[in-house]
Amino acid sequence: MSPSNSPMQRWESAAASNPILTFLDSMLRGFGQVMFQNSPITGLFFLIGLFVGGFEFGAYALLACAVSTATAYWLGVPHDSIGAGLYGYNAVLVGVALAFYLDDTWMLVPYTVLGAAAACIASAALGNILGTWQIPALTGPFVVTIWLFALGIYGFSQIEGSANSQAPALPALMEGGRASLRFTNIYEGLFKGVSEVFFQNSIWVGIIFLIGIFLSSQIDAALAIAGSVIGLAAGWFLGVDQNSLSLGLMGYNGVLTMIALAGLFYALDFNSIIVAAIAVVVTVVVSIALTTLAAPYGGHIYTAPFVLTTYGLIAAKPFLHRLKAVAPADSATPEGSINLYRRIHWWDKRGQ
Repeated sequence: MSPSNSPMQRWESAAASNPILTFLDSMLRGFGQVMFQNSPITGLFFLIGLFVGGFEFGAYALLACAVSTATAYWLGVPHDSIGAGLYGYNAVLVGVALAFYLDDTWMLVPYTVLGAAAACIASAALGNILGTWQIPALTGPFVVTIWLFALGIYGFSQIEGSANSQAPALPALMEGGRASLRFTNIYEGLFKGVSEVFFQNSIWVGIIFLIGIFLSSQIDAALAIAGSVIGLAAGWFLGVDQNSLSLGLMGYNGVLTMIALAGLFYALDFNSIIVAAIAVVVTVVVSIALTTLAAPYGGHIYTAPFVLTTYGLIAAKPFLHRLKAVAPADSATPEGSINLYRRIHWWDKRGQ
């Protein structure tokens, strides 16, 4: 089968000529962009994984993604950005988070619609502010939006937190030695570290997500596993409680951090892998620190550790001369960046 007749090429051709398929393609890419994959196939696997985790997660993620994408079109956001899913992924996370932390009543539907529209505006605002320094918005718009919408329920009588919410409380000081991790705890923490990016506490959902990433980028799938494992190991070494380790709560920020820094916003090489691994360890420390800050207010940290750590390392790129920075506009899968480098390098050599 020639590349021009491949299923992906046929889908892209159909999507380009049909406005309904164009919108659907943008939405699926929005799901994929949660883990930096500009691929409707990956997005479809992520959506399937959410429905496997629970119907409400898939349904509210779809609703939020559709609302945010439609809002972006309505407000006149450049179509290239919408088509790449950049105005869908933050809303996807908002929809899943609201379904996870709030009671599933009829009020959750309009609240999710409002949150998705707000995520769209937040994406444009943060993208504009951070773009001055060539720093991508990442999941910053999601974090800002969900912090406001999740904490806002304490002042409303018609919206209530679910059993997954937590009441405001003082943080507890950890005591005792390190948790004893058995093999079951390790592989649970590994796959759940991937699934927890979408608030899913499931080994099988984590496996579905990894398959979706693998179909877009085999390197990113390996980096996702590495990020989850390093986060798990760092949490164990520092003495995080066993429940948090087994649930993958120390790994999901590491998954995003590893993919972002080892091949996406820095070219994939030995130096970027080491820096990304160190950054994953830092996200564990930031996770515990932010949890301590948020606990008295009944808040959660979401992907803030990944966002803050990655913002810092990307902002520092003018001084990190051992790393090859990639502009956000040029970022792609590690395979895409490697192939681009090879073509440019071959052309340079030919012209000598």
